[in-house]
Amino acid sequence: MKKIACILFAGLLFANSASAALITGKIGWGGEFERDGSSYSFSNVEVDMATGDLGAAGISDGDVLDMAGFDIDSFTPGVLWMLNGFTFNLDRIRVMFDMEDVATVVIGTGTMSAAGFDNTNFGFSFSSNNGGTFSAAAVPEPASLALLSLGLAGFAARRKLA
Repeated sequence: MKKIACILFAGLLFANSASAALITGKIGWGGEFERDGSSYSFSNVEVDMATGDLGAAGISDGDVLDMAGFDIDSFTPGVLWMLNGFTFNLDRIRVMFDMEDVATVVIGTGTMSAAGFDNTNFGFSFSSNNGGTFSAAAVPEPASLALLSLGLAGFAARRKLA
């Protein structure tokens, strides 16, 4: 009986040591967009902040991000961007604010993946203005709620200053 317990315990130790770590850090980026109805396409997208594992992998300010577009009315899950071996798959979005000629705020959730890491749930935040520029970020859950609050506070402050 002791022998069986030792074998099971050893198996558990090896099973745990085989699992990889979750991805840590956050990434922010911004650039230009074009809107056609409810569809967004992006250009000149550059990283403006990367921390944790993302920064350690060499992602840094100014790196160009090839970002896929999305439609806020008929969203389809899929890869939003890939860079330096990291892939962000956007699974769902929720439109928090949308006035086409003023601003749009979208939050969402997705999965970040990279070799050597476990797939990690990340939150996504996107805000745009009518000037054709946007900012976005991906942060480990549950920090997306804090990021959304910060973005909405920024819009409120900007409106007060205008």
